[in-house]
Amino acid sequence: MAWKEEGTSPPSCFIQRLDHLVLTVRSIEDTVAFYSKVLGMEVVTFKGNRKALRFGHQKFNLHQAGQEFEPKARRPVPGSADFCLITAAPLEKLLEHLEACGVAIEEGPVARTGAVGPITSIYFRDPDENLVEVSRKDIRVSRVFKPSFVHREVENSDHGLEKWEAFTGKEKKSLSAGEFCRQGCLQQGWACLTLIPNVPRGALRKAQALQLNVLLFPDSEVRSSAQKKLGIQL
Repeated sequence: MAWKEEGTSPPSCFIQRLDHLVLTVRSIEDTVAFYSKVLGMEVVTFKGNRKALRFGHQKFNLHQAGQEFEPKARRPVPGSADFCLITAAPLEKLLEHLEACGVAIEEGPVARTGAVGPITSIYFRDPDENLVEVSRKDIRVSRVFKPSFVHREVENSDHGLEKWEAFTGKEKKSLSAGEFCRQGCLQQGWACLTLIPNVPRGALRKAQALQLNVLLFPDSEVRSSAQKKLGIQL
């Protein structure tokens, strides 16, 4: 086969994202109940009265063991899956819900490495004993450039400010730039906060002790503009 030959060069990646994967299960009814009631996935019915579990822009299609739809995996076996799902919910809230549902925690919360960076994970099993990993992305400080300043780039400064303020319960705080920062930062396309949310507790306590100011920029161009106006190296 040509792809095994040493001289074959890999192309640019053709794949953008995962659309769906198939779980072969002993009981579709039990699987639907578990993933909808425990994780809140949406149950959908499509062609041929088939069942699927939708979350975000992805879904799990379900095959009943011994009655799989064609084409199918060469050796579909219930309980052989091992996958990681990303949540935006606090893991403490998820743990409480899992306990209320009678789902045993196999491991976690533990630090892991996800596809795009650090994550914190919880492991448990579904009715077929598939290993389910639910993780939350860790927000880490991208760079410290002064004793009490850090910065992060975000897609939307206004939205980022609201989200981070809601998490910390803190209002935005002015920097040494005084009125410009306090009055004009949002109009200039960037924002500032006092604390870093969604970090390990030890790091959050350290941030609180240092009273860190977090600057949120939509892109590097806006960051460069802010750097000139503030007269500090970002």
